[in-house]
Amino acid sequence: MERVAENIPVQSPLVIERVIGGCNVTLVGLEHYGPIEDYPQEFLEETVSSSGKLVVEYFPPELERTVFNDPLSIGHTAREDAKSHGITDFFGNLERLAEKHNKDVLVLDPANNFWFQFLYLPAPFIFALAGAPLFVADNLDRKMSRRRFLGAGLTLASIQGYSWVLPSDSPLKRYYLNMRDLRWATVAQGLVQYCRENPGQDLTLFYPPFHIEDGINYYLDHPVEREWKYALYSQIPGVTREIRQYQNSPGDSWTLSKISPIR
Repeated sequence: MERVAENIPVQSPLVIERVIGGCNVTLVGLEHYGPIEDYPQEFLEETVSSSGKLVVEYFPPELERTVFNDPLSIGHTAREDAKSHGITDFFGNLERLAEKHNKDVLVLDPANNFWFQFLYLPAPFIFALAGAPLFVADNLDRKMSRRRFLGAGLTLASIQGYSWVLPSDSPLKRYYLNMRDLRWATVAQGLVQYCRENPGQDLTLFYPPFHIEDGINYYLDHPVEREWKYALYSQIPGVTREIRQYQNSPGDSWTLSKISPIR
């Protein structure tokens, strides 16, 4: 495994090169916060033009279809959150570069999905409000009633949902089952599966550095932990567990050309 330090004046991307299942895979770590002028555009242009397929954390055309336009208020919240966190600008920029250089785009991340956004954003508040009072009330007796069991479960679910409050150096992060860890295990599992089924390809993955170092690259190096965690996370209903491949069509539109389940 080779780590390359790029001397880019705006952001210095993390670059990790690996061989996975017969594919040459470059993991590129860049923060998506900030305006587009803060991105190392020359580096991005060169990287995209020399890549085979791109693997992205978020893909704006997919977000428009699956999250932003849902009938509930979460769509508006997710759109504003994507805008304020630079997701729209950064991955919109990658989308335009993929169009320019005629590159297919792969999306493995379950976060491009309404139910994931629901479980990650409002659900913890709902679970906390519903579960905590039941848990406290039933704690007054010694019996594990169904209501107490439900209250405890919902309270734990609310805690699991707040993975983003853990410091990045928390010792719990490797043992803490949560929605962020679900993303990491799913992306790594999908990447390994795609490479095994499509050897000989060159892929470039774009994620923030901590998602690569703390999660995706870690799970690529720890297949046993990745597989049992993915099997556990696969029990969560409604969350996307698919490899989605997009092709650029005439007229600057994107076509979802292939969907494969992540196993």
